[in-house]
Amino acid sequence: MSDLSNSLVLSMSTSDGRQLAIQSRATLKADRVGALVSSLLAVAETSCREFGAGRCLQTIVVAEHQQILVLRVGNARSPFVLAGAYDNKILLGSIYRLQNDLGLALAQAFGQRFPFIVEP
Repeated sequence: MSDLSNSLVLSMSTSDGRQLAIQSRATLKADRVGALVSSLLAVAETSCREFGAGRCLQTIVVAEHQQILVLRVGNARSPFVLAGAYDNKILLGSIYRLQNDLGLALAQAFGQRFPFIVEP
């Protein structure tokens, strides 16, 4: 996989659930996707805080047929969230790297620091 074109869903939303952009191979309601991503992020961030795990950097859900990766674009307080759903036949490491690269590019475009990966 050399790009994110193999994503089943690629979503950019705000942390409060407002959908900004979505690419999907399925018929999905954009506002519902934004709300689901927001809820998933909230559960992950609250869990990290309650467990004393530090900042939640990313959320990964591995399901029977898909893998879902959710991350904030920019710092931990950034209002922008990037989420992708991918066929589970695609290596998670590939998804992780490519979506992080996209997050880094978006963060730079927004003028925000992206602390989740070490920049070369």
